[in-house]
Amino acid sequence: MNFEWDEKKRQANIANHKLDFMDAEVIFSAPVLATIDRRKDYPENRWAALG
Repeated sequence: MNFEWDEKKRQANIANHKLDFMDAEVIFSAPVLATIDRRKDYPENRWAALG
């Protein structure tokens, strides 16, 4: 799986929530149940994962 993000948003997320988008790579390298979030008509695929 390839990951990409906006670096300014990544830095803002670290400052505001203490969560780095780079951690997603670690989370998704383990077994997870993942599904596309279809609650709204998002312009891109958004994923919800449990694991």
